[in-house]
Amino acid sequence: MPELSSKQSITLSSEASFSRGSQAPLISKSTSPNFSKSNSQLFLLFTYRGEDDRNQDMISYFQIVDTLQISFNGNKNQKMGIQKEQEDAFLKISGRLKDKEDDEGRTEAIGAGVTQELINIFEKRDLTTISSIYVEAFLNFLIPYHEDLRNTIYLENQSYLGLFRLLNHKIIEVVRLAIRSIGSLFLCGLLGIKNTEPNLHFEIIESFSGDKKLFTPFKKAKDKQTKDDSSICIGILFHAKEIPEKNTRLAIIIHLISIVNDPNKWVKESSIEAISYLALNQKNFKQIMNDIDIKAITKDLMTECNGSEKQNKQLQIVDSLLTIFETRDLNRITLPYVDVILKLSESNDETVKLLYSKKLCPQLLRLLDHTINEVIRYSITSIANIINLGT
Repeated sequence: MPELSSKQSITLSSEASFSRGSQAPLISKSTSPNFSKSNSQLFLLFTYRGEDDRNQDMISYFQIVDTLQISFNGNKNQKMGIQKEQEDAFLKISGRLKDKEDDEGRTEAIGAGVTQELINIFEKRDLTTISSIYVEAFLNFLIPYHEDLRNTIYLENQSYLGLFRLLNHKIIEVVRLAIRSIGSLFLCGLLGIKNTEPNLHFEIIESFSGDKKLFTPFKKAKDKQTKDDSSICIGILFHAKEIPEKNTRLAIIIHLISIVNDPNKWVKESSIEAISYLALNQKNFKQIMNDIDIKAITKDLMTECNGSEKQNKQLQIVDSLLTIFETRDLNRITLPYVDVILKLSESNDETVKLLYSKKLCPQLLRLLDHTINEVIRYSITSIANIINLGT
């Protein structure tokens, strides 16, 4: 089974940051030159909101490991007692680590074997005895955590099998927390890769059909939050890889496009990132372009801003692209983004004049420093079209 380099890692935020109304981007900062500033924010799945409280009581992680290693045997009351003792320990851990930068504390806990014992529980114990408290504690070990250290959780614990097993849990909050944890580890597979290369974890996930298993919570979800989480997680895994089954590919891409203007900042930014990863594959890209519908955007650009909700969403796609051009690291602005603007600039005079009115030439000029010649060429052509017809 393939393994990852110790250089690979990414940071996500905590479950609380992922809750409705307080979500933040799924990716935290990265030292990789291929990672954008928006990525260094994408998925904190998950935001940092506080300073490390140095006055908190010290936690003996070795004692917690002893608690986790207690054989889960006995009658019902004895098992309930063991579970409560373990949950109390995890609540203490989450209170110490949640949304706080404490690399030293996380490293100490991992070294003591806490994350390994959690994975053992996820892999072997009856799912009905694994509450959300267990999975949230695991997620709090992952985020926020220094990117050079986070990947050690994967490398040392080989944690995917246990986390994927949790996708079969009957409690939806446990499933969501498992998806977020999986997504945080998937992000480790993006560090140091080129735009044309697949996620470094893809082969590992494929070896136990995890790529197919990840589609299940998306298809079964009755709530928007689980669909959002799982579709974004899929987008990270299928970086530059085709989603094989046509109907599944269509459903995931349609959902991601439907949330690119979500009022929640994390959902909006993370969905755009997920689409950009999928678009690095030609078949995915073709589907994305079909669903974005350039003709519809062109038509809506000529509509007053007080038009229908659908028209306004199409307009917001263009505004989102301009924000990306203005703020994102250049090496994370891929050709599909610029292709949308190029097609609009080649449509009709009225559309080009409206593009000119949005004053997007400065954003496009910034792309001339890009390292990919096609991006530069598309930008120059778009600028020329806008200047020639927009005045």
